[in-house]
Amino acid sequence: AQDRYQNYYPGIRLIMKPDVLPGVVRKAVYGPVGELMDVPETLTQAIDTVLGGRSQNIVVAKVETANACIELLKKHRAGRETFLPLDNLHFRSLDSRGRAEILKQSGVYGVASELVSCDAAVRPAIDSLLGRVVVVRHFDAAKPIRKRFRQLTIVTLSGEVFYPGGAIVGGTSKKQKNSPIAHKAELARLQAELKTLKSEGAV
Repeated sequence: AQDRYQNYYPGIRLIMKPDVLPGVVRKAVYGPVGELMDVPETLTQAIDTVLGGRSQNIVVAKVETANACIELLKKHRAGRETFLPLDNLHFRSLDSRGRAEILKQSGVYGVASELVSCDAAVRPAIDSLLGRVVVVRHFDAAKPIRKRFRQLTIVTLSGEVFYPGGAIVGGTSKKQKNSPIAHKAELARLQAELKTLKSEGAV
């Protein structure tokens, strides 16, 4: 399922097939955001929730690469997808002073972009999505931080999201259980469990 991108939109499954794009173009397609990040298990719900559908954004090297992919989608009538061309991304990161001030606040877990790992090549794309997202431990910790840093998005470990405009989103969703990030975390957990069983001679 993971290799075939079964948890992604049909357009992504088409684009990620090895033989549908010219070789040069295919090499410039890095893949969907959800596959390009490694998220610690404790942060899966927070990162998954705050990204939402953006976990299916496709990172590509250039605008021209995005254009070739879009033409492929049109040709096959495979829907619409969002692309993140690395040569066209513009975003504002936290400066060192602002970051230090935020990390001093009670209940702050960290800046989301710094809590996930990825290849250096796609780091700008991850930073553009998560560089201004603060992860906090619980709902009560988010409230004073939201008042002081109104320009940031805040997400709790259990998935409540405080948006800069004042909106708060919370509750449960069946979609989260089927999300690419959740499935990738489950795969990592199963791989670790299998490794342990093998070391114990149980497999």
